[in-house]
Amino acid sequence: MHQQKIIQLLSHFSLQEIKAFQLFLHSDYFKIEKRPTCIRLLDNILQAAQRRKNPTKSAHYDFRAINKSSIALATFGKEGNPEKSLSVYTSFLYTAATKFVTQHFGNASNTLNAQLYYLDFLQQNNLNKLFDKHFKSLEKCIQTSPQSEALLLTKTQMAQLHINHLIKNANKRQSINTSNWVTANTNYQILSTLKIVCEQLNLGQTNALEYDNSFILPFVPILASKQANGFANPLIELYYLSYQCFLEKIEVASFFNKITQHHSDIVKEEVQKLSKYAKNICIESIQKSQAGAFELLHQINQFLVTQNLFTIDGQVSIRDFTNTIYVAARMKKFEWGHQFIAQYAPYLPDAQRQNNQEISQGLLFFENKEFEAALDILLSKHFDSDILLESNRRNLVIKAYYELGYYQQAEQQIDSFVRYLRSISKKKMPQARVNSYKLFLQELRKLVRLHYNINLSPSRHNEKLDKLLVFAQSKQLNNQAWLLEKIKEGKK
Repeated sequence: MHQQKIIQLLSHFSLQEIKAFQLFLHSDYFKIEKRPTCIRLLDNILQAAQRRKNPTKSAHYDFRAINKSSIALATFGKEGNPEKSLSVYTSFLYTAATKFVTQHFGNASNTLNAQLYYLDFLQQNNLNKLFDKHFKSLEKCIQTSPQSEALLLTKTQMAQLHINHLIKNANKRQSINTSNWVTANTNYQILSTLKIVCEQLNLGQTNALEYDNSFILPFVPILASKQANGFANPLIELYYLSYQCFLEKIEVASFFNKITQHHSDIVKEEVQKLSKYAKNICIESIQKSQAGAFELLHQINQFLVTQNLFTIDGQVSIRDFTNTIYVAARMKKFEWGHQFIAQYAPYLPDAQRQNNQEISQGLLFFENKEFEAALDILLSKHFDSDILLESNRRNLVIKAYYELGYYQQAEQQIDSFVRYLRSISKKKMPQARVNSYKLFLQELRKLVRLHYNINLSPSRHNEKLDKLLVFAQSKQLNNQAWLLEKIKEGKK
């Protein structure tokens, strides 16, 4: 079988392509099984084939002149069973030839793309039996491949090649069924459109972005029908759920549950992107103070860590790193948070790694009421190259001093922080955030000084605390929840 197939392939190579195939076999860059014997076998096949007196562009050799027994003896000698050896080694040579076709004609790095180029080559050269065999083989490969946009595109291209193949070899007694081609095209169009729309909706959460999602509308009835009857493709289902989640038509918890169900059926890059959408929707829910958002966001982070999907291209963004620690601290998952820092800090950008690692450790210590440990790691540090990080550091130091009852040190740090905020350019920190910090520091200073004033009666002390409470509740200020808690604790 392989003897016939290799001859069929070689008969469609031009002289330049045969020379290129010979170079391919000799090159150590490509992995070729039984390379020396394959080289010897090809040389003997070409020597046995007669050169055409009037060669065409694609046919320089007449392989009809080949004698199987003569090639077997020339390649393997008389010992053993040379014809059996020929059968074995022509399979290796055929495999090498298919690799050559995908490299030479397609230059494809993706395995499926390489196979697709080979399929196209077979069709163009009217190698119909090889086309049918390879088409079925590629279909089986696709059935077991994880879902991706690239896979759907490959299915579409395969379906198109198959239609072309049927048309070229049409039997007038049989009709050509185009349903697979229509389905593949529709699925690819739906998925690519959904992905564009979801990316726009995701960007629109954090950016002033103008976009038009009307081009998804023709597909909505199809998607609604698929949802009612059950999706055949899990990737299309997940992006449709993401789309519905952005529009607040379904709960993000339902969307994430589907991700965990189907994550092994789709490529990891798609799992990461869909999980990113779920995380961003959770963050928006947190900003709206919706119940359960912190818990779900921590579950998503845990899932990504467990599945080794947290890093993207070997990196972790600073925003993702700090948000993950903030959520872990909020959920009181301190041990998990410290393990996360140890595991993923090495994936942060080199220039910001140590600073972000230390501020994250300080936050976990503070939220776990290990205030002295938080001061030990943060007090001597200065993150002047990153004003947001430095502001967070100063903020934690002040609160740690207050929690320990070191009110004088807390007030000194408040004064230092106020001076720091005055020195910050408006270009480096938005004025709204500066004002939020200043309001917090102003009210915290009042609370600190109440601890000094031992001459106030309990009723007068509580009266001042009540005024502080009303003011703090009415303003948008940093650390609002913590400050309100400390004011309430101060009552006598």
